[in-house]
Amino acid sequence: MNLQYCGSSSPVNKFRFGALFDVIGNVWQWTESLFYAFKGFEVYPLYEDFSTPTFDGQHNIIKGGSWASTGNLAVRDSRFAFRRHFYQHAGFRYLESSEEVQTFESDYIDDPLVVEECERGWGENEYCFANLSEELAKRSIALAKNKKKALVVGCGTGRTVFELARDFDEVEGIDSSARVFRVAVAMKAKGNIHYILKSEGDNVTIKEKYLDSYKLSSTKERVSFFQADAANLKQMYKDYDLIIAEVMLNKTYDPKHFLEMIHDRINKDGILVVAHSPQWSEDITTKDNWLGGYRGDDGEIVLSATTIDRILEKKFNKIGKSSKISYLVSNEESQMLLKVADVTFWQIR
Repeated sequence: MNLQYCGSSSPVNKFRFGALFDVIGNVWQWTESLFYAFKGFEVYPLYEDFSTPTFDGQHNIIKGGSWASTGNLAVRDSRFAFRRHFYQHAGFRYLESSEEVQTFESDYIDDPLVVEECERGWGENEYCFANLSEELAKRSIALAKNKKKALVVGCGTGRTVFELARDFDEVEGIDSSARVFRVAVAMKAKGNIHYILKSEGDNVTIKEKYLDSYKLSSTKERVSFFQADAANLKQMYKDYDLIIAEVMLNKTYDPKHFLEMIHDRINKDGILVVAHSPQWSEDITTKDNWLGGYRGDDGEIVLSATTIDRILEKKFNKIGKSSKISYLVSNEESQMLLKVADVTFWQIR
């Protein structure tokens, strides 16, 4: 190492220290540790970023340099990232520990749809638009008479659930998407998430979100997350003082059934909050199950808001008038989409 000895891999018995022998051997050492960023990692604008692409859970740390390496990779303190099946080195040294190997999965999220949900829930509010999750939680807390147990249907990455836990004894979040749902689980378990925003061309920006930064850590044990089908909820989801349907009606195959049965899950004096963005897709919901966005048999336009009111009025009293909340979604730094959610509040009869 450091170009001090052989111009080849040294024998395993060359350097002896009592009962111990050299395990480095003048070659790279592969480790069980994944290549990963320290807290606060940022891409320096003048530095070509070789690190971020390796935060994928597929690259392990190799350390120690090699007689065949040059530059800063020829020194014993060097560290580098390689995929586990790329054995680009000369010589092998095997070392087995009696201790259980502790590894972790890389949690750098780059799935565009999941990144969009991360930004919607946890992104910075730089453009004077509301954070939908925060706003829904704030308004709901103000209306709720009892604050023992709450449910967020379509919880996404969990921001609304954590916000409600400031005031509620127990909050559950459910979502049908495993890709999105696991982010909320990670936020509770580790207290942080990391995701990657496209910035320009191949360049990206790492986003780190910590529960502590939102002052939500102290109540995180009050929250639970489950993967569930909103149109076919299990009997375990019941006895709630508050239920929030968070922009999920257009993400389920039978939104009408959800609205017709949700009253059975709510306690006396309980509140239902419906936030809906009326954007339907036949890839998710067949047109026969749309709540609006078409013409009825009489040729009249059918709106989702009208259908929602008609269904819920059978079991609930509407609180105030409908309102709209504008919010931003994005998976790129230079491109954002402004969406509007129609929000209604209901008290069970």
